[in-house]
Amino acid sequence: MNTNRKLIPLRLGDSDALEVGEWVAAVGNPFGQGHSLTHGVISAKGRASPDFPLASYLQTDAPINPGNSGGPLVNTKGEVIGINSAIDARAQGIGFAIPMNLVKAVLPQLQTKGRVARGYLGVAIGNLTPDLAEQVHVNKDTQAAVVSHVYPDSPAAKAGIEPYDVILEAGGKPVHTAGDLTSQVAGLEVGTSLPLKISREGHVKELKIKLGERPAPTTS
Repeated sequence: MNTNRKLIPLRLGDSDALEVGEWVAAVGNPFGQGHSLTHGVISAKGRASPDFPLASYLQTDAPINPGNSGGPLVNTKGEVIGINSAIDARAQGIGFAIPMNLVKAVLPQLQTKGRVARGYLGVAIGNLTPDLAEQVHVNKDTQAAVVSHVYPDSPAAKAGIEPYDVILEAGGKPVHTAGDLTSQVAGLEVGTSLPLKISREGHVKELKIKLGERPAPTTS
């Protein structure tokens, strides 16, 4: 678009500070209807994406349609707090946006390297269930991630992580689900030293892991 006006870029907001119920607006070009704005609220945070498991999404009921993808999701201060990304085609009012803090975490890599190298622990993890919690000697109401497998020669293996370790915190932040841990690690730079608080057979331990680089997915 050509213009003689001085354009002022929008500020990038703090998506972690968003609260459910907060008003937002989606801007884009839905079905070729350019310069469209719709509004709604943040319906939920930390939604898993079936096609991109390395990050959690913001959910909004602000109408998002094909053509909105890549457009900004803004708060009432005019700050960009997300990038419109996807919808649930089975329903109305279920749209998803990439949180801005995830975008801000990878921008420096894109500017300097032209690609994103994601952090890597080298574990397979799942959500802790009440039955499993009893077996690993933690409170059955504990929400956390549990390690099911540690890959040989991985950063986790070198740091002493073992199967059935319960990961309670990462980088000082609570880990409520396996998705919490995956998205946090994937958003960190390779070589970052990540503190973990774990429970092993009922005993709380603290470890530090130097993150490796997530291997590229292989295709058959």
